[in-house]
Amino acid sequence: MIFANSANIQSKYQQIKSLRGLPLLVCIIAIGYLAEYLLLAIFRSTYPFELEWIEGVSIDEIRWILSGKLLYGEPTISFIPQSYNPLYFYVSAALTKIIGVGFFAPRLISILASVGCFWLLYKIVVAETGHPLPGIVAMGFYAASFRFSGAWMDIAKTDSLFLFLILAAFYISQKYSSRRAAIASGVIYVLAYYTKQLALPIILVMCVLSLAESKGKTWLIWLTVAVVGLSSFVGMNAISKGWFSFYTVDTIAHHGRSANIWFFWSGLLKQFWPTLLIGLLFLFFILRNPAERQHHRNLWNNLSLVIAMLLASWSVFLKVWTYDNGFMPACIGLAILVGMAYGYFLEHNHKSLLVTGVSTLILLQFAGMFYNPLVQIPSQKDRQATEQLINRLRNLPGEVLVLNHGYVNYLAGKTSFFSNTPYGDVVGTTSPVSSNSDRQRVEKVRNLVEGSFRKQIFDWIVVDKLSDGRMPYYLPIENLFDDPNVFYPVTGAKTRPEILMVRNPVARGGDFPLNDPLFEPLLVKGWGAPQSWGRWAIGDRVELNVALEETHPYTIDVEAFSFCIEQHPTVQAMKVLWNDEKLGDAVFGSCDHQTWIYHLPQDSLRKGNNSLAFEFELAPGNNTQETERHNLLNVGFTKLAFTQN
Repeated sequence: MIFANSANIQSKYQQIKSLRGLPLLVCIIAIGYLAEYLLLAIFRSTYPFELEWIEGVSIDEIRWILSGKLLYGEPTISFIPQSYNPLYFYVSAALTKIIGVGFFAPRLISILASVGCFWLLYKIVVAETGHPLPGIVAMGFYAASFRFSGAWMDIAKTDSLFLFLILAAFYISQKYSSRRAAIASGVIYVLAYYTKQLALPIILVMCVLSLAESKGKTWLIWLTVAVVGLSSFVGMNAISKGWFSFYTVDTIAHHGRSANIWFFWSGLLKQFWPTLLIGLLFLFFILRNPAERQHHRNLWNNLSLVIAMLLASWSVFLKVWTYDNGFMPACIGLAILVGMAYGYFLEHNHKSLLVTGVSTLILLQFAGMFYNPLVQIPSQKDRQATEQLINRLRNLPGEVLVLNHGYVNYLAGKTSFFSNTPYGDVVGTTSPVSSNSDRQRVEKVRNLVEGSFRKQIFDWIVVDKLSDGRMPYYLPIENLFDDPNVFYPVTGAKTRPEILMVRNPVARGGDFPLNDPLFEPLLVKGWGAPQSWGRWAIGDRVELNVALEETHPYTIDVEAFSFCIEQHPTVQAMKVLWNDEKLGDAVFGSCDHQTWIYHLPQDSLRKGNNSLAFEFELAPGNNTQETERHNLLNVGFTKLAFTQN
């Protein structure tokens, strides 16, 4: 056996050594793309912050598992799970326990899985073609698709592991014919599903095509899938009291559907037309010659996998909220297709013109997938900006919720809370939730999260855009970055934490902190510097922004005093306006502090910021020259209190 393997290796080496011209160039470029990916993955693996905006949520899930808690259960302020299946997170948690908390462990799982995909692509294609070059082309093709498919292969996401398991299950079923191999293949298909639900359409398509092609001989694989998969599902659902199926099945089932069902195919054709043309040529030559079909014994099984991978990717783009990583299964399928096709044409090398043409198409394909690897590596400025953000959060007193970026709280030494991403998955459904149980669970998640904002559990929240902010309960007070180009992750949605918001002290009633510099951005016109007693209003008109709940009327208690000269107020009267509608007047009859109460009806409140303004009138006899008015129109505000009725 050793000598046989040695002879086989020597034969493949001689085949590669004999390459000349365009096939040699194809081989070199394919290996170049492989090397580029591996170097890039190594560089990115140690970056201590997010490469993609939801990566941090994965770390929070891993930490949750390491704390001894079940991944799926009733939502809490501390944790709501993502709508992904659990295997990747448990495998990553096991490695994290050895290596330590951070991105390296889950990224290493993805990198190893992607390398496993390369190896299995090589084995599958070489087993079909008998030549190493098509296997190298298949590996290089998939490596070259790195940026097109989202730069996703090496990050802390489920995709690479799920694809590796699909390929492993398929390879075992093709290479070995024993019952033990069939059961092993079935179990690995199940593991692929419990890594990512996208395995399900692949399994269903493969089941139908495999049973048809084999005339039912592969029944044991699919029986294993059904028995192990369903029993595992029932067991996990029972342990989680139904929350497992709610998060991983029901939530996804109610996501919106894309209006453009051809978006995937048009994108695929635009990017991969050389590969698709090669595939059509290959099928034409195979179909016209029945003898060829007998020679390629795994051809139809391999084509079944190609079809399943393409349909799985299409299914991703039939829903809203997706990204380029949805192309990853399709790229795996096309890698197998181009490898098999190239092997066929190399085998019939007497048709040298055809080999030259196909080689040229492959080179065009590789050229079309070129990307700049440096763009996929965060810059030193990105690292510094993230470190500054973490230090800023570390120095904030109290509890901080970073709405869209997990793991940041942990790095800042703060309490970790739920992420907006899984919350959005649950409540962002666009199709009706038919099950009463599901509706109750959705409402439980919604009430928990929205209730935490209404109760103002957090002292601060950090949002990516103001529309994510929970006004009136939190108020924007600071833009976190001056540089418009830093912190953005190198893949995924282009989003970053932009705005720091503080708990609104008057949302449900309370004193407006006039002497707190933190609320300076809300004092939009005419206010002086904060004093220990309150703040001066200077000029004819001052204005501040106020956000209140729209569901109740309020009263405003105003305590103020006029600037005085020789015990005479310089300001005679004050007009109070709410959203430029008059609430009432006030008269300063002495230099003492005076108090007035104004009523805010519920229908006068608008969503977001309302304008509260005060306009002042000079007392008779004061110098009314323009140069003096500014010095005389001074009113000291010691209290602005809002009471919810």
